[in-house]
Parts: sequence; C-alpha cells; structure tokens
Amino acid sequence: MAINLRKLARDLKQEDLDIKMLALTTVLQLSKAGVENSADLLAVYDVLQGLTTAPDSDVVFLARKGITHLHKVMEQLNLPVPAAAPEPQPAGPIGRDELVAAIRTETDPVALATHVARLGQFKDDEVLQLALALTRHKEPRVRSNSIEVLEKQGDERRLMMALIPLLADENHRVRANAARGLGIVGYSKITGFLAEMYASTKIGNREAAVWALGHLKRDEHVQLLVRALKDPFEPIRVRAIRGLATLGATAALPVLQHLTQDMDIAICEEAVKAIAVIQGKAPPPEPVFNLDEMARQAVADEAAAASGAETSKRPIDIREESRKLAQEEVARIEKILAGGSPQLPRMDTSGRTLQELLAMSDQNLVGVGQLIAQACRAGQVNHPEVNRHYYDLLKYQELLMKRREAAKQTPDDLTGSFFNLVRTKLVGGQVEDPITKLEQRVNATLRTLAQVGVELLVRGAITMQGKEEILRRHKTLLQAIDSARATGTPPGPTKG
Repeated sequence: MAINLRKLARDLKQEDLDIKMLALTTVLQLSKAGVENSADLLAVYDVLQGLTTAPDSDVVFLARKGITHLHKVMEQLNLPVPAAAPEPQPAGPIGRDELVAAIRTETDPVALATHVARLGQFKDDEVLQLALALTRHKEPRVRSNSIEVLEKQGDERRLMMALIPLLADENHRVRANAARGLGIVGYSKITGFLAEMYASTKIGNREAAVWALGHLKRDEHVQLLVRALKDPFEPIRVRAIRGLATLGATAALPVLQHLTQDMDIAICEEAVKAIAVIQGKAPPPEPVFNLDEMARQAVADEAAAASGAETSKRPIDIREESRKLAQEEVARIEKILAGGSPQLPRMDTSGRTLQELLAMSDQNLVGVGQLIAQACRAGQVNHPEVNRHYYDLLKYQELLMKRREAAKQTPDDLTGSFFNLVRTKLVGGQVEDPITKLEQRVNATLRTLAQVGVELLVRGAITMQGKEEILRRHKTLLQAIDSARATGTPPGPTKG
C-alpha cells in the first residue's frame, strides 16, 4: 500500500505532538514499494530538516533517523539524494603532541569530537587531565568521546568522580555512555539508574538505556533487556535483542524463541540471529554497538504510543473470520486506500438472528473504516483521534506487505502448514501464521477507526461525504441488535 506523502508532510508540521510523532515513525516505515509519488519525497525531506532544530528532543531524534532513512529510499528509487555535509577528518596519522595541540585550538565541534576519539590511544597524566576537562565541554559528542578516553586511562577513582556527575547530563547519549563506563568499573547504583532511564517516556532515553544495558552483563540487566523487548518502538526492541545476543543471555532464549513468530519480520530475523549467537552457532555482531550511530541509523518502526484507549462505550462482539475472508478484506482495503471507491455492504436486517446481526455490524464497521481511512488519506478528515488509528492502519499494512514479500522469497515447501510445523517444534505449542495475524489486525484497526469516526460524526466533530448514510446504517443496526437481544426474536423488516 502506497503512503500519501503529502498528508505525511502536513502531519509532520502539526502542533499536536502525538500526531507529529506518529508521522515521524511512519517515515521510518517508508519503503521503495510504499512510495506513492516519489516527487513528494523531497517535501517530506525538507520538513524533516526543519524538525532537526525542534525543541522536543524525541522529534529531533526521529527527524535525524528519518533523514538517513529517506537517503536510502531515494537511492533505491534512483532519485538524487540531497548531499549531507561531510564530517571533517584529520588528514593522515596525528601524533600525541599534534593531537593534544589540535584539541586545545580546534573550534569546530565535530572535528574536535573526532580528535578526542583518537586521543584514547594515548595514556599519560596530561591526556587524563585533558579528558577530564573535556567532560565539561558544551558539545555533547565531545563529552561522550572524552568518557571513552577516561576509561582507557586506567584510573578508576578519577573515572568514577568524573562520570557520576554526568549521569545528570542533559544529553541522553552522554548519560548512557557515563552509565556504561561506571558499570564497567562496578558502580553499584548503575542498574537502578538505567532502569529509571528506560522508564522514560522519551524514545531517545529508552534507546540509550538499552544501548548501555547491552554492554553490562548482569542478571538484572538481562531482565531489563527482556522488558525492552515489548517496547512500542521497533528499533529499541531490535537493540534489546542484539544486546541479549551480545551478553550471551541463555535465560532469554525462551522469549527470543517466541519472538521468532512475531508479526514484524524484522523482529523475527533478529531473534533468529540472536538465538544462533547465544547457542554458540554464530559470532556476536561486529561492531556490537556504536552510540554515535543511534541518531542516523536507518530503521523501521512502530508507532511510539500504543493506541489501546477505549474507543466506544458500547461493547461489540466480533466474529472470528476465516483466512480466506481476511485475505479478501485486506485485498479490498488495499484497493480502496490506493484510491478506489469503497462500497458499503448491502444491509437487510429483516428476519436476522442476533448472531447474523452482529456479523452484519462487523462487516459494516469494516466498510465504514475503509471510507474514513480514504477520507483521512485524502486530507478530507483530519482529526487527532482519527489520525492515530489511521497511522496504526498504515503500520500494519506496511508490516503485512513486508511479510508477503518475504513469503514470495520462501521456497514452497517452507510455507503454509509445513513451515508452521517447523516453527512449532522450535517454539513449542501451536503457532499462528503471522500473515493471518496481520490480516486480522488490519481488520480490527478498521473497525476501531470506524467506531471512533462514527462517534465523532455523531458529535459533529468531523464531517465527510456520505455522513448521513453512515449514521443511518449505524443507527439501524444498533436498533436491530438491541431488539434481538431484548426479545430474543428477529426484528421486523428493515432494509438499507
């Protein structure tokens, strides 16, 4: 399913932080196949550039990731990629004295950070004193690199004296690097600090905490990494899996085996790799981690906030659908979201049993969800409550597309029931096909979108073409269901 990039660019500019964050994480999901109009990519890119100076740290964090990701998508589409300013690198090898002199005179913060990173190869009192002074530099990357220089000097007392204050640094990368350094020398309180850092609502804080945990092999850190496997942000889950692999966490094998059936194929692949590393069948990934890459690594993502809030005061019974029906529904949804004209199913409540009416209501919700999704995609409906579920729909559609693409590349004898049998032996118990789970999730999201949309239409908070027909059908079905529940008999003739 192609993503409407013009709507995406508009939502990136919204004042509503939740919608802006959903749009940012959707940028990270963009793939070559999901770009509707490649000419609109540049508009999205320009908005992301502007967001790199936003006041919210998570917006900046995700905007930088998005820029890097768009570079890759543009390359895949053979589009001209906006040139990034190259980071200055010192020409040729620099001796100790030259390096110290360069650090004392350099004014460019990026070049200075590069010089400081190279300083770690030298070990003497002057280097130690210089690194201590640089932990107070105004540039976060310089402070972060100076921590690594201090670690290599071998003076644990001074290292602890310098790093403990940096646990309160304003920059999450500096805090994480300080925590890692303190953890290496056995600072007893670091587990509590990292647990608190991971508990943050800020994505950058959580990812930095998971990065640090992946360097420190303690039982309680393994437990925190396992907790991070449920993080709503996919890159954090990936980083947690890699951390468990690096630590050789055998205790995490059961949960990693369970993740081999995750709906997100990226998580499945990482879990399989991690299991192989922990079981000694593959070497740990190299390099293990690079903290400076955290803001520019291209990653796929899930929305940062779960959308599990109550969406209707009326409980709705949902019937279980067969695989064939789910596939047909998804195919129709994809066609509609690509610009087709949705048709609501014909409604005839006369002589229907309660179960038939509930099934009809379920079918109607999917159809209404399709209509609202199309209106949202076209910019005709733009309400925060609707947008949240619309972006959920995009997320599941993108995951489904990736799953289907992977299935096409899988040999026929490793698909279907045989493939599930193999995975059942690995994981234990019955395994549900991820494609089926995603198809059902798409339908469930459409129903939720319909419930939210109908409530907003009733309140007059939104309007759209076909509003009267949608509300009439909704009211008719509710009356018929109430009547059937109250009397136990089918309602009188009502057609629509």
